[in-house]
Amino acid sequence: GTIISNGIPAVKKVSSFVLAIYIASIIMIGIHLIIIAAHGLSPMMFLKKSRDTLVMAFSSRSSVGTLPMTISTLTERLGVSGGTANLIPSLGTTMGMNGCAGFFPALLVMMVANMVGIEMNLQFYIMLLIVIVIGSIGIAGVPGTATIAATIALSGMGMGEYFPIIGMVLAIDPMIDMARTMTNISGAMTSAVVTDKELGLLDKELYRDPTATLEEKV
Repeated sequence: GTIISNGIPAVKKVSSFVLAIYIASIIMIGIHLIIIAAHGLSPMMFLKKSRDTLVMAFSSRSSVGTLPMTISTLTERLGVSGGTANLIPSLGTTMGMNGCAGFFPALLVMMVANMVGIEMNLQFYIMLLIVIVIGSIGIAGVPGTATIAATIALSGMGMGEYFPIIGMVLAIDPMIDMARTMTNISGAMTSAVVTDKELGLLDKELYRDPTATLEEKV
């Protein structure tokens, strides 16, 4: 749909940025798996059981829309307690989103800085990190709101006047939003599993059970 609306040339113009977003998404999910492994849990089991939820997030582009499935997967397949499964993913739909409020605005700011000739030194990166962390609080988990995160990041870095430059990226935003949303959900699920493991509430037997499936609700 994005290609039909804007044409292949529009996509080609920002193809390197799209590629960078997907690479960042893969790296971020890899970090999630490392965190899972560091807590003595099987990252492959986590990936296998969360796969359907991640696909749902990828296709729907909505953290809020995926929330019921996220909670069910955590409680019925990954052994997370009900309280943790309801609290952490719910918070994850409005704050701390790794994709929409994390690497996306960071890459966007760096792209704009490179285009207008702003020097990117250590001070620039530290300031960017601070702005993104603060700006990640309160971003709604629905399609398209990463644009707000981008606006906050650009304004926070004193680059608000260059906002029109990112129009070419926003034109093909749905293609990017799929990877961002999938990463958001992966981060929320990782946080929930790790929190329960630290609190000693995680049902390890259920987590390790490869046959655990989601219950069908009438």
